[in-house]
Amino acid sequence: MADGDFYSYTIGIKIEFPIENRLAKSQYSKARVKVAQSLTSLKNRENIIINEVRDAVRLVRTTSKVIDTAIASRRLAEEKLKAEEKKYRVGMSTTHDLLEFQDDLAKAESTLAFAQSEHSKSLANLSRIMGVLLENKGLTL
Repeated sequence: MADGDFYSYTIGIKIEFPIENRLAKSQYSKARVKVAQSLTSLKNRENIIINEVRDAVRLVRTTSKVIDTAIASRRLAEEKLKAEEKKYRVGMSTTHDLLEFQDDLAKAESTLAFAQSEHSKSLANLSRIMGVLLENKGLTL
């Protein structure tokens, strides 16, 4: 530079300093959004589980009441059949009437068996939803 053999001279200073830490702030904002999304997702999942358990409990109660109704219906059909059999023995009824009452009793028993199977299914579903199905059946992993 002192000789003067060059046509131009360039002098520069490079100074770097962060104006604001934008990258860190954006990463922090993203992390906060992810945390909020995770909390919302967790709360949503909790609500789904609560609703599933409520529905399963409601179904167990309903099927239990259906069983009670089916038992009462079968008992009534048995009493009606016994009364019809007495009438048949004394000649005040026909075999057709007697067969109809027997059919009613068979339908009542079938309804009771179906109600009991639905109740068993609802109990198993409740155990599954609560996560205790394997323990209730005596199984371990």
